[in-house]
Amino acid sequence: MMRPIRVLLVDDHPLLRDGIRLGLQRDDGIQVVGEAGSVDSALASLDAVRPDVIVTDIRMPERSGLDLVSAIAERACSMRVLLLSMLDDVRLIDRALAAGAAGYVRKDAGADTLLAAIRTVAQGGRHVDPGVAALLRAPDPGVRAPSNLTPREAAVLRLVAQGLSSRDIADALDMSVRTVETHRLRVRRKLHLSTDVGLTGYVQALPEIAPAA
Repeated sequence: MMRPIRVLLVDDHPLLRDGIRLGLQRDDGIQVVGEAGSVDSALASLDAVRPDVIVTDIRMPERSGLDLVSAIAERACSMRVLLLSMLDDVRLIDRALAAGAAGYVRKDAGADTLLAAIRTVAQGGRHVDPGVAALLRAPDPGVRAPSNLTPREAAVLRLVAQGLSSRDIADALDMSVRTVETHRLRVRRKLHLSTDVGLTGYVQALPEIAPAA
């Protein structure tokens, strides 16, 4: 039998760590070998717990998850860092991935999503939340969605701008067509557009999608 994937949890909220640990314990192929409430305590425990994957929050007191990513990269070791956060700051996530992070999962994702992400990064792959991934792969990094949109709404708008249908958007973002249609409706309301034709015209008429004032 293959040995379990060894996971270190890093989050400054003990109750959240408890919930994540309980979710991971459902899978016999994953073993939580340690927990830490800060980046410094996580780094101090590495030699003792020898994790394969470090699941860490981004925003913590004193030092951030990005600091942890950089510290692991400097070690030039096989440990992979998976970011787990409610933040959808694309530029911050992009910096973390560039620094060596193996992926990003939202804290409101289900346990199955986190388990799958851990397995993916442990095998050398990368897992990024589909909504954020759509923003990261936007063809023009200067194109920005209106600031009153949620990250998922902005991702849908960007793909509408690329000419994708609701079915194609659903496949790209790993969501149902009905959910895509709901996001399109919310985007239209926030942009004060009454029809999908108006939404299509909005994204096609502008050379870039400017932020709301």
